[in-house]
Amino acid sequence: MSAGSTSPKRSFRSSLKSFFHRRSHNTTKQQSGPDLQVPCLLDLQNSNEHGPPSSKVSPHATERNQNTASNALEGTLRALHQSTEIFPPLQAAVGALISGLEAVPAAEEHRRSYDNLLTELQTLHSVIDKYRDNIEITGMSDSTANIILSIETEAKLLRAKRDKGHMARIFEANNDQDDLLQCYRRIEMLSRQLQTNVGLGTWSVAYEQLMNTRLGTLSPALLAGYNSTLAAEINRRLCTKNTRVAVLDALDSWSKNHSGANVYWMSGMAGTGKTTIATTLSNTLSKRKQLGATFFCTRTSPECHSIDRVVPTIAYQFARYSRPFQSVLSRVLDTDPDIGTREIPLQFERLLREPLLEVKRSIPNNVVIIIDALDECSDHGGVKTLLSVLFQHAPNLPVKFFITSRPEPEIQDEILLHRSGEREVFYLHDIEQAVVQADIELYLREELVFISPAEYQIKQLVQLAGNLFIYAATAVRYIRPGKKLASPHARLDLVLSARSNSKKQYAELDVLYSTVLDTALDERVLESIEIEYARRVLWTSICAREPIAIETLAEMTQMDSEQVLIVLQSFLSVLYLSGGGSRVSVFHASFPDFMFDHERSRKYFCDQNICGQQLALRCFSIMKDQLRFNICNLMSSFWLDTSLAGIEKRVQNFISPSL
Repeated sequence: MSAGSTSPKRSFRSSLKSFFHRRSHNTTKQQSGPDLQVPCLLDLQNSNEHGPPSSKVSPHATERNQNTASNALEGTLRALHQSTEIFPPLQAAVGALISGLEAVPAAEEHRRSYDNLLTELQTLHSVIDKYRDNIEITGMSDSTANIILSIETEAKLLRAKRDKGHMARIFEANNDQDDLLQCYRRIEMLSRQLQTNVGLGTWSVAYEQLMNTRLGTLSPALLAGYNSTLAAEINRRLCTKNTRVAVLDALDSWSKNHSGANVYWMSGMAGTGKTTIATTLSNTLSKRKQLGATFFCTRTSPECHSIDRVVPTIAYQFARYSRPFQSVLSRVLDTDPDIGTREIPLQFERLLREPLLEVKRSIPNNVVIIIDALDECSDHGGVKTLLSVLFQHAPNLPVKFFITSRPEPEIQDEILLHRSGEREVFYLHDIEQAVVQADIELYLREELVFISPAEYQIKQLVQLAGNLFIYAATAVRYIRPGKKLASPHARLDLVLSARSNSKKQYAELDVLYSTVLDTALDERVLESIEIEYARRVLWTSICAREPIAIETLAEMTQMDSEQVLIVLQSFLSVLYLSGGGSRVSVFHASFPDFMFDHERSRKYFCDQNICGQQLALRCFSIMKDQLRFNICNLMSSFWLDTSLAGIEKRVQNFISPSL
């Protein structure tokens, strides 16, 4: 080392000579909210905008200031490290920050950035000390966890700078200083966000109960979450490993791009894998604490295809994600408990836009809200309204929105009205077929490994699937042996031998569905009455448009439950039985599309108007047979249900599931 060179630690100390000399002049103010005490973070955020004018100091004074700065820095960080023992993830992040800061050189002109950072770290220490008891009660929200992970990421960048060789640091000095300045500013911002999340995220048990009561007035669609019990019932799954890599990478980049469009629309024809991709993205973001809320629309559940439930459900889930947002939303619900029943634009304004803007500085800048299969909502006019208000406000909101749907005119036209800078669009069905087929091939090899298919059979299946993942998934379900005795090899041969000469988009899928039904309704094997029973079960299952209990299906088809279960074994390629075998639903929306289209399904066509009328008549018949006055044998009609002990058991005993 030359005589004129300066050691990294000496350079660092020199740059911090006045870093802490104003500590005694900084104070932490408090303000009272209507329900709880929280730090007044706006004052803290602005307390360091202007520092005192610089002054010349003697070499001896400079040396003393360097030592003071170094000691103060180390003392503050170690105190913060100790106080965060109730937050193990944050303690780890602060530990990484300590090791990264200890030997990083910095230029003199960056003093103010370090000064601001120290103030934020001191304030964070005070906030955590003040609320440490309540933190242990309320725990850590995903929003807080997201901020902590981001601090740890920045700390790792600092440590990487520290671990560079000395000569490398000399050659990259200018770039390093710019990078360090940006890094410190990001840590400063994250510390500010963390203060708000901790201060507004801690309250008493009584307040927690009040908050939950208020949130309950939103009547959220709990089954609309990506990982709800309904997701398990309808067999929603993740992408097979190493498939959809390019698509998922693009979505990952978008979610991390702070300057990109706030709305991303993925469009795709039925069966192209939109929901599986959305589920995989949700799972990935959830692990990284970036997932603010999800609403997975589906025709199989009434609450999950009601467009007026989308905004209240997103607000409810986001309140679980972010405590500051929850606090503001609670005030909204206190003043207007029925806001969740208002028209969609007013819902969006009061439940999302206003609370998000009020706590904008506390929200991590990489949070994503996901709405899947928007085309499956029943009110197309409501869908258009939601998209209109979303695009009106999304550019100014501190969150991103990922939306999937089929390219329905009312959705596509509304989205494409807006400038390209306001939204990103990805047409899933336009991906080069070779890329999609490579993913389908990986999926088929994994799912059919139990029968060791020949190479030519895999290749032929891939060609038949085209770019439709649903073809591959349905073929696998048809080939895979269930409870019914059937040779998987014979079924594979049957699928491969069924071909269509049509050039239409869903021609091969139609042939596959017809093959499944040919097997299930084989006139050479079944008696005519058995075929009639099978049709009843199939048509009722798809016309119900929601998961239906086996007992109810038996009542509706005038069969017994055992008969229904036997019949269902033939349809497990297109219908889904829940884990316990108690409820049945349609495996994919493309199957009802096929069944309700006479040109596609031909002899298996289901006229939904006639079927709907028959179901309605059967419902009236069941009510006529089973309903009676005082059905639960109550002692008096003047008593409220809530005051009767064992009322749930009475309902279970006297009212059948079908009724």
